[in-house]
Amino acid sequence: MAKKKPAPTPLKAPMPDFSHGACRNADPDIFFDDSAEENDQVTPAVFAYCHIRCDIRPECLHWAMETNQRHGMWGGTTPRQRVKLRTPIVRVSCPGCRGTDIMEMPTTEMCLSCGLTWKI
Repeated sequence: MAKKKPAPTPLKAPMPDFSHGACRNADPDIFFDDSAEENDQVTPAVFAYCHIRCDIRPECLHWAMETNQRHGMWGGTTPRQRVKLRTPIVRVSCPGCRGTDIMEMPTTEMCLSCGLTWKI
């Protein structure tokens, strides 16, 4: 008797309704550009679809985060950006003045107390 295959595991989050997304008629290849992923860069085309025209961007990003999508641009983010979003910041104070009002920017952080800026 053949062994029965286990049922597929359901996704943690339901997939967004992409019929309402700006990307619904776009070429899917622009969202799966290996060189853009390697460079951790959202291409101008993806930026235009996701950040400028899309009404479901938050749902798309939430789905990608919940289902741990390791490839592709989802919700206007790269895989590495999604990993960073999942990673809690452990810094508790500025290395200069020990202030705790830290503003995070894409590649740097700045202490709002003393103005010290450092790369992250």
